[in-house]
Amino acid sequence: NSGNITGRLSVGGIVGKASESNISNCVNRIETVGTYLCVGGIVGILKRSSTITNCANYGIVTGREDVGGIVGQLDNSTLFNVLSSNDIKYNYAIKKIGHLVGYVSGLLTISGYVIYNSDAMLYYYDDAGTKSSLPAFGKLDTGVTMTGETNIKALNKEQLKIGWGAWLLNGNSSKGAWGQQLGTD
Repeated sequence: NSGNITGRLSVGGIVGKASESNISNCVNRIETVGTYLCVGGIVGILKRSSTITNCANYGIVTGREDVGGIVGQLDNSTLFNVLSSNDIKYNYAIKKIGHLVGYVSGLLTISGYVIYNSDAMLYYYDDAGTKSSLPAFGKLDTGVTMTGETNIKALNKEQLKIGWGAWLLNGNSSKGAWGQQLGTD
């Protein structure tokens, strides 16, 4: 994709809101900006047995609350082979903000690998220079069930550059859907 994405609520780099849906084989490389809630690099809100498969976000994600590199708000859904390699910007003190998902409720199923750039930063964008590290998930609601969490991998920028993320996402192989220009992607 190219251009810019800006909205108020349920803003995603690929889809704003998805329910009982399968989103696959997509890449977002541009900044996704939401002025309010539920902003994600791929999907703003993902719910009701939806799945994101083989998708990556390289764009900066900016929002107020429920902000994530892949999904802003997730409920009873699956992440399968996804990558988030972006910084997050926010403008509100409530920090339901995460590398992968801002806010999780219900069931979260992790299949394949879910990878994020551990060097990506969180910026409070009304305060020049304030930055900090970011958790994988901003907030897990009471009663959340997560399966497959051992397949969540935090890789630093150098590990991603040498192709470790693509190797894992391809099922420990150099062949597959996850191509990469070594040293750049």
